[in-house]
Formats: sequence, C-alpha cells, structure tokens
Amino acid sequence: MTELKLHLGCGHRLWPGYVNVDMVRPRVVPTNHVFRQANLTALPEDLSGAIEIQAIHVFEHFWRTEAESVLKHWHERLAPGGELILELPDLNKILHHFQTGGRPNMTFWGLYGDPGAWTGIQDLHKWAWSYDELAETAAKAGFIDPEYHRAQCHQPARDMRVTFRKS
Repeated sequence: MTELKLHLGCGHRLWPGYVNVDMVRPRVVPTNHVFRQANLTALPEDLSGAIEIQAIHVFEHFWRTEAESVLKHWHERLAPGGELILELPDLNKILHHFQTGGRPNMTFWGLYGDPGAWTGIQDLHKWAWSYDELAETAAKAGFIDPEYHRAQCHQPARDMRVTFRKS
C-alpha cells in the first residue's frame, strides 16, 4: 500500500506521488497524478493517515482567527509521526526588505499577495507570519519539533519553509 502524501492548495501545480487537493479543479489532470477537489479546512475523512502534508504558499491565505483550527484539522489528518511542511512569506524577512528598500515582490507582495495574480479574495494574503508566531500557533494545534528551513519555492530571500511533526 502506498503511503498517503497530501499536496494542499495545489492549484495547477500537480505533484506525482501526492494526492493534490484544491477547491478548484485544474483544467488538465495528467493520468499519472491524483487530484481531489475539497475545502482545505474540511478535508474528507478518507484523506486521513497521511505521512506528509505540504501546503506551499497556502497558509497565508487564512485569517489569523482561523489559523489554529486549520492546523488542528490538518493535524487530525496526519498519521502519528507525520510531517506538516508549510512554505509562506516570512514577516521578519519582509520587514528587513522594507528597511533596505526592497522591491514590491519582496515587500508588499509578501504581505498582500501578487496583485497581478489575483482572481478573487482567495488570492489575498490574510496574515503575515513570523516564524515564532507560526511555531507557537502550531504548538497549540498539537504540532511538535518545528524546524526552520530555506524556502524552496517563490522567493527564498523573502519566504520561509517550516516543518512540524505530529507526535
């Protein structure tokens, strides 16, 4: 049996070996990829027991007031020892870019999202996270062992990648 890995908020970027999940179905789903249409805050029960959940540039699209409940829901969908990997803009890096005269894609876009890519309210960034606040919120949702990594997508000089584990 294949171990379940979820790629949440996949948009049109479908990853092989993952169940790619988004609220909107992409135009094309290659035959070697799996796609599920679902609300990321109410994942179906059959997506439980994942060994890995990746949400790349997704978490900043939730309001701060809903963040802990979203993390708790994702925690419930992970298997014991499973990993949650989040990649998102890093507020501390954004502030540094503001202080040093950074370009809009390193400052305003990190805070609000790329205005050239907006198709609706779902594309707006609703909160800017520092590593410390993210780690504290994830701990309240039951995650342990936060690890800060260099971002692998979008703007590594602006973004962060953080992994958490379910005990």
